[in-house]
Amino acid sequence: MGRKKGKVNGRESAPVGNTLPFGQAGNFTLGSNDKYDVQQLLSQAEKCIDQFQFELAHKFCQRALEREADNLKALETSGHVMMELKQHEAGKQFFMKAVELQPDIGHAKYMYLGQMNQGEASIKYFQKGIEVMLKEKEIANQLSTKSTEASASETAEYFASDRDISSAYCAIAEIYMTDLCLEDGAADKCQENVEKAITADSLNPEAYQLKAQFLMNIEKVQEAKEMIEKSVSLWLPQLQENDDDVPENMPGVSYDTRIVTSKILIELELYEMANEVLFTLLDETDEDPQVWYLMGYASVLESAKCKGDDAEDALTNAREYLQNAQTTYHKVEFDDPEMLKHIEELLEKIGPGENENGGEADGPVNEVNFNTDDETEQEKTETEAKPTNKEAEAMEQDE
Repeated sequence: MGRKKGKVNGRESAPVGNTLPFGQAGNFTLGSNDKYDVQQLLSQAEKCIDQFQFELAHKFCQRALEREADNLKALETSGHVMMELKQHEAGKQFFMKAVELQPDIGHAKYMYLGQMNQGEASIKYFQKGIEVMLKEKEIANQLSTKSTEASASETAEYFASDRDISSAYCAIAEIYMTDLCLEDGAADKCQENVEKAITADSLNPEAYQLKAQFLMNIEKVQEAKEMIEKSVSLWLPQLQENDDDVPENMPGVSYDTRIVTSKILIELELYEMANEVLFTLLDETDEDPQVWYLMGYASVLESAKCKGDDAEDALTNAREYLQNAQTTYHKVEFDDPEMLKHIEELLEKIGPGENENGGEADGPVNEVNFNTDDETEQEKTETEAKPTNKEAEAMEQDE
């Protein structure tokens, strides 16, 4: 299988070094005496962001703010760039100033602030963002009835997509599932926001995945399986048709999202689908030990539910995946001791398989015992408690 390198979360990774001369974006030179307007400067900043050249994007944003210190788009773009540069406090200040100047226009700042905060504070920002997006959508619908080019431009400026609104509801639901899970009524509020997310965008994979997690928490396993299968069906076939190349602007299938998806599938015993999802990640990079580990673990668990040749095949796959996980772990100097420990434990239980001379390992591989230590100890105690055949005969004679 060919491996495509250099992708992170579905986007091409930043090239090594700048592809453009410092201070330039295409033929656009950023000089001290340039006469470009704010819109042109921000357009160039967006191009730099698309090329992962965030420091250069920051320079364009600075120049835009020198011309219009209260420009909402310049403030929000500056905040975005600061977040990418890991200067979170600086980014927060840009977003807060944007909120102060124009609290009812522009939803992006609220989405960022929601992500930067926790608990109730986070929820308030997301709720305000949803309020703004619904207003923007209403304005966009009104402007779309006009046929002029100017109105189309205005529509784009105010437009908030159904997916944006749905994702905001998902963010609120996730907070009630995690940070505020112990609050009174948290489960009801979580479910309410999940349903709103699905209503806002019935094709949002994130919403169905979140619903699956919620159903798992309340132990509705079969319904959870249906929801995660629905979520995956919205993107996996398209991804596979594109030869595992992530289509542009295809939301809900970032690298990290697919890791989470595979874990949910494994927990719900949907092992085959889990490995299908994980294979799409291998086509982006084969040097992530976590992916190999999850594939190996899924195959181990699958083997326990199979018999005969199917069980043996599953263990053969598991052995290969786990050996790759172990090798890659050390190669890339991954830092997860617990995962490494589990990899080593699984490999020990599976055994070496075929030896170097092509012979089979001692004992059939499909008879490997994957019980926990507690279960093994319990079985040992029960076995010791049972009388042997001679003891049984003696007991019968005594009777």
